[in-house]
Amino acid sequence: MHVFRRIVLPVSYLVVLLIIAIALAWLAFRPQASTTVDGEPTGEVLAEETVVARGDVSNVLSFDGKIEVEPAKDAKASETGTLVHIFEQSGRKVKKGAQLYQIKVEGEAGGPAPAAEPGSDGDAAEPAPAPAPRPRYVNVVAPADGVVGDYAAEKGEDVAKGQAVTSIEQDSFRAVAFIEPAQLYRIPKMPDTGTVTITDGPQPFECTSLRLNQVSGSRSTGDSAGDSAGEDAGEEPAPDDSEAPAPEAGASGPSISCEVPDEVTVYNGLNMKLELDAGSATDVLIVPTTAVRGTIGDGSVWVIDDSGEPVETPVKLGINDGENVEITEGLEEGQSIAAYVPGAEPESPEDFDEGGMVDEGEM
Repeated sequence: MHVFRRIVLPVSYLVVLLIIAIALAWLAFRPQASTTVDGEPTGEVLAEETVVARGDVSNVLSFDGKIEVEPAKDAKASETGTLVHIFEQSGRKVKKGAQLYQIKVEGEAGGPAPAAEPGSDGDAAEPAPAPAPRPRYVNVVAPADGVVGDYAAEKGEDVAKGQAVTSIEQDSFRAVAFIEPAQLYRIPKMPDTGTVTITDGPQPFECTSLRLNQVSGSRSTGDSAGDSAGEDAGEEPAPDDSEAPAPEAGASGPSISCEVPDEVTVYNGLNMKLELDAGSATDVLIVPTTAVRGTIGDGSVWVIDDSGEPVETPVKLGINDGENVEITEGLEEGQSIAAYVPGAEPESPEDFDEGGMVDEGEM
């Protein structure tokens, strides 16, 4: 018993520990599986595979943004002349098309005087005087509903064509969300509406007239001269051809904006989320985005051939939800393909983002 405790038992412990250490070392440093030719290893690592399957794909995107009041629209002088009358004073609420102010435009010199007829005594008569130039009066109308701003000129002062004599502060709002440029590839066609959600605000609502703004720089406070073109007195106001306003001051890159319905109560500066449904498909061929080179239109996947080698194969791409992409042409259900684009296989957990996607910077 003394020999067992002093010699046999400690040796047994050492043998068990040695076996465990060898097993752990083998698990940690075992060689990767490799292809073989006629039973001989080639040393080439097999590509991780996935299978082309049928499934559903829904391309719904969500962006953070803010509620913004629509920028003021300038009521610009359509002619060079003298400001002779103000119909609507600053601070008055007006409707689109309401007359704001009037400009007096001096008339051009008249045509040549009519030829003088000879007098009864045969002497030439005095030529008739040229007609005096007649001034024109032009009214400038409100380009939108809102409140009249301050006037940049007073009655009796001259104004130049295109000068912003006053402006209309609008009381309508829009939802603006800034996006990463690469995300535009997931929106091949802009939907007609989006869903806006405001935390601790009204229930989610649908906004309309979605538009993509790709202008960088400060937000405009007015519109082109054509937006507030003057009208001859008594004529109908011209239609508003204003273009989409630029992004807010200090912002750069593309943004998506839409109009907030008048019946929804919102305030300037509220944080919101804009959700867009850019399409969906059911029971279609799908593969992981990690297996595809390309995002929209044409792409490539690597089909595993009979010898186990990945072969680049062109495909047509459909809807992309960020995890799976629809294959509209080039593959069949059940085909084996490489799960990752060659050269983009993850080597460590750091190669995955929070959603389990491979870092696109490596693709």
